[in-house]
Amino acid sequence: VDLSGSWRRLTLTEALKEYASLDWDTITDQEIKAILDKNKFKIGGVYSRNKALFAIFDHLVTPKLIQPTWVIDYPV
Repeated sequence: VDLSGSWRRLTLTEALKEYASLDWDTITDQEIKAILDKNKFKIGGVYSRNKALFAIFDHLVTPKLIQPTWVIDYPV
């Protein structure tokens, strides 16, 4: 891991496309739920796209971010 120099910047949706091959802008709730089920990802409480987004990001993207990277444009 090289901490010198400038760090890469990715939006959350760019990171999902690059590291999980998911287009968050076009994916359906049914497809999201299938990914959650297939990978046995649990989200607490009532389903929401944002909860699913963070579960998928945490499990499929975060482990692949080796070099320091600013992930920006998180939904509120």
